[in-house]
Amino acid sequence: MNTTYKDNWDEVYERFEKWWSCEPVDRPLIGVRAPRQNPLTNAPKPESPGLPDQWLDKDHVIRSNRWALDTTYFGGEAFPIVNANLGPGSLAIYLGSEPVFHPATVWYTPCIEDLETDSLPEYDPDNPWLRTHLELIRALHDDVGEDAYVAVPDIIESVDILAAMRDPMTFVYDLMDRPEACHRWLERINALYFPCYDRFYGIVKDEDGGSVFTAFLIWGPGKTVKVQCDFAAMMSPRLFDEFYVPYVTEQIEGLGRSLYHLDGPDCICHVDSLLGIEKLNAIQWVSGAGNPPMGDEIWFDMYDKILSAGKGLQLSVKADRVEPLIKRFGAQGLYLITGTRSEREADELLALAKRAS
Repeated sequence: MNTTYKDNWDEVYERFEKWWSCEPVDRPLIGVRAPRQNPLTNAPKPESPGLPDQWLDKDHVIRSNRWALDTTYFGGEAFPIVNANLGPGSLAIYLGSEPVFHPATVWYTPCIEDLETDSLPEYDPDNPWLRTHLELIRALHDDVGEDAYVAVPDIIESVDILAAMRDPMTFVYDLMDRPEACHRWLERINALYFPCYDRFYGIVKDEDGGSVFTAFLIWGPGKTVKVQCDFAAMMSPRLFDEFYVPYVTEQIEGLGRSLYHLDGPDCICHVDSLLGIEKLNAIQWVSGAGNPPMGDEIWFDMYDKILSAGKGLQLSVKADRVEPLIKRFGAQGLYLITGTRSEREADELLALAKRAS
């Protein structure tokens, strides 16, 4: 990678590798962003062209990403990354749903009327939404070159995709009333995940095969992916173990590195099942709106359990929580994402983290 935005790539790669394997380190993996003291552009932040162009217009997506790169200082293991997501779970629109664009996100229309009688989806390399998304990613890659990583988009998988395609509240009943049909659809979605994922990976992978995964700010050698099941908030441990764990375990077998996105207190009951997935490398905890933030002591017992199981732990926290977390949990297996008001504060925070470790 070029040094336009980052000049210590070798150190970044080495520290990520140690985090993935939970090796002893001199300080945790820390990604700290700050406003750049001397921005590489004087242009104002590009205004949204409205919907749906905010998501689909190549020029706007490129200019917005470049503006963010030019005005951001990437401290520690923060690295320059550009994104072109079509919402969280765009696999759904490659398989039959239609997108519903909003300023902050994209939703997906249900497209399955009956799990038992509707035909299972097929992989369509010419699906218009898949083609559109690939063109966006390719345009970004052509623009940034080796200045930054282009992220694999947040296509998501298995249960969350089926829930979106079916309608989440209807799918709750399907799990109880039509379990065999649910398994049949989940098996097909699993089979279609990699044909779609691999096309994005083929565009964005670096010369050694490494890749990054969207807003989760993870780099790894080979296919590096965040996996999730936000629908798990409505599932008992028994249903989670039956309808999610086998499929994500199969998915992880085809990956180089994997991070599970654990979202909200209603999903904590599934931590033991996740820790039992041998090849899952790490867990990211998000406490959810209205709950104590990720740096709060209320979550410390769960952090102990995750780290003691040999899994990495990723947390987004305020800068003033970095030192207390290091003193409590040490450096091994910990990845903290934060921000400061200036480059100087970012550098001071990294020095403090090293002393605290």
